[in-house]
Amino acid sequence: MPRSARLPPLLILVALLFATVLAYLPGLRGDFVFDDFPNILDNQRLVLHDLKPASLREVAFSSQSGLLDRPISMLSFAFNIYFFGPHPYSFKIVNLIIHLLNGVAIYLLARRLLNAVRPDPGSPPPTRFPSVTGAALLLAGLWLLQPLNLTAVLYVVQRMTSLASLFMLAGMILYTTGRLRQRAARRGWPWLSSAYVFCLPLALLCKEIGALLPLYLLVIEFCVFRFCNRSGAMDKGIIALFVVTVALPGLAALGALIAHPEIWLSYHGRDFTLTERLLTESRAVLFYLRMLLMPDLTQLGLYHDDFGLSRGLLTPPMTLVSLIVHAFLIGLAFTLRRARPLLALGILWFYAGHVLESTILPLELLHEHRNYLPSVGILLALIDVGAVLTARLTPRRQQLIGAICITLFGVVTALRASQWADNVTQAEYEARHHPDSARAENSLGRIYGKLALSGQAGYAEQAYRVLGKAMALESDDCLPAALRILVRAGLHHPVPSEWITALESRLQHGLPSPAMVNSLYELKRCQATACRLSLAAPTMHDFFEAALANPRMAHAGQVHADVLTQYGNYMMNNEHNMPAALAPFRAAVATAPDVPQYRINLIKLLIALGRADEARVELVTLRKMDRLGQYSREIATFKMELESSPSPHSD
Repeated sequence: MPRSARLPPLLILVALLFATVLAYLPGLRGDFVFDDFPNILDNQRLVLHDLKPASLREVAFSSQSGLLDRPISMLSFAFNIYFFGPHPYSFKIVNLIIHLLNGVAIYLLARRLLNAVRPDPGSPPPTRFPSVTGAALLLAGLWLLQPLNLTAVLYVVQRMTSLASLFMLAGMILYTTGRLRQRAARRGWPWLSSAYVFCLPLALLCKEIGALLPLYLLVIEFCVFRFCNRSGAMDKGIIALFVVTVALPGLAALGALIAHPEIWLSYHGRDFTLTERLLTESRAVLFYLRMLLMPDLTQLGLYHDDFGLSRGLLTPPMTLVSLIVHAFLIGLAFTLRRARPLLALGILWFYAGHVLESTILPLELLHEHRNYLPSVGILLALIDVGAVLTARLTPRRQQLIGAICITLFGVVTALRASQWADNVTQAEYEARHHPDSARAENSLGRIYGKLALSGQAGYAEQAYRVLGKAMALESDDCLPAALRILVRAGLHHPVPSEWITALESRLQHGLPSPAMVNSLYELKRCQATACRLSLAAPTMHDFFEAALANPRMAHAGQVHADVLTQYGNYMMNNEHNMPAALAPFRAAVATAPDVPQYRINLIKLLIALGRADEARVELVTLRKMDRLGQYSREIATFKMELESSPSPHSD
């Protein structure tokens, strides 16, 4: 196009960012959902009282999620509360800002990748793009407004995903810059090493998916730079780099899996096996692909527990079809690596992004936020294919097609964001679009229950109906049975005996899970206040005894310890019987000896009971566990309290 008719790239990028803000604006008013509550709102250790190093360490390691506790993400949540309060609006604003920064990073990375596939700096790219800048802007716009990315923005706790992605994208920009500098006979190793020295640890400390950064870089190297130096010969330094950062860690991870499968591949807390998960994930990843290319509002959602298991290659038949599609796409990428490097890069990028969360680890089956960074690959491949299909069109028509695609994505994202505008609307949409999802029905039933307890009595029967449906959908889940009782007891109505029996049965025979712990916690809290008249103490004892008698509890690990802790807290705070709380607190420590919080609970109780000698023994162990000083405040408090207690040898 004539230069006078072109818009400056910066202006277009700003317009794309502004369009993204407009699309997400309705959803910023929404509430916390699902895992936001245990990780943020109900996490008492997340509240900062000052900005001293000890306080920052404490909140940074206030999560038990993942191997590394995700301290950077937790710090960001703590700063949100410290500066703006616990309202979800400020959390979502920060999430949106991170999303916009990621969009800018994708634009910068795309420019480098598109320039890198040129045979030489002065030649046009071999991909039939009208311009490098236009293609980079198109990729950034499609990604920013991709509807599948919405949960990584409006689902607050998934800041862990978007923050880790930001540091990974920064690492990729540094790496590609370094490789382009090497191609131009300039120093590139400082840039390459910065990607690993700075960006990799930062990404890992946000979320464990940061470990995929070296794999993403390997895919970029394999498809774009091809391990070659400036003269076209194999670069031994680059090859050695990936041996050290990908091959050796991969072998170490494989060795850990083989040596200790009971740690990494424990499926005791799941209702599916390793084989079933792998087969099901083939369909799940194909579902992601379909939603990335043809987003469907009726199938997108926060909860996907209605996604059926694959029991075999032909159960359902789509399992085999999915495996064939994946094999074809991966084979296509390897075949076209030289002829269509960006198409190959896009396909392999997508699959590399799913190596951790969509393969063998015993995670839940399907979550949309797992595509936040992998989606870049599919959109890049889509643009590369689109450039070929529209090669005979004029640049203006190509731009028009790109603008239409961005607009369609933006409209769907805006419609979806409007569904997240308030918790009632969101829950009703989730239940309507996913009628077989027990979690969606649970969420809607909980909200109707809250409305009933707030004085809108007409919602009580709706809550009972929806929660009854959730119970029918999932026989192992305790939460809907507990919520039904909570609403009834909170309204000071007699709880039917069959409701009590139904919950006891689920506690004793259901799948031990965080939902079980949450159910007992909510019942305990309600019984201490509003539910005391309708929920007697013997009934609460029966609930805890039923859960602890569950034969699957012995293999439930931390869930078992959490149930014991809830029982101890109940005896201590509801029944005011501190000696009776000692046994469950001790059992929690024995069940999960590597979790400091259970030992802290035990020490507090031992000091309160005057058992200073035993408290000192536990304190010695706690000090050894506190390698990073995140429990220094509790340790100092315990030390002061024990110094005022009689010494072990005094009479």
